[in-house]
Amino acid sequence: MLSTEDPEFNVMVTFSVAEHTAIVEHAAELDVPVEAYIHQAATRRARDGQTNCELLEQAAAGAASGAPAAVSLLDDL
Repeated sequence: MLSTEDPEFNVMVTFSVAEHTAIVEHAAELDVPVEAYIHQAATRRARDGQTNCELLEQAAAGAASGAPAAVSLLDDL
């Protein structure tokens, strides 16, 4: 398993024709190489997931302490 400190991490993915087309078209609209677009999208998704987990933990901690928790940001989970 690779750690977060490894300088390079390669992943092979398979996209459907529709997914590939959407990725290529959107990357072209943004004038970004497809590889960079996929890298940025995966990184953003991972960071969003971490943020969502942190928000859920904070909401749970607030509920356990009796403090009101704002969870409306988590409706999409």
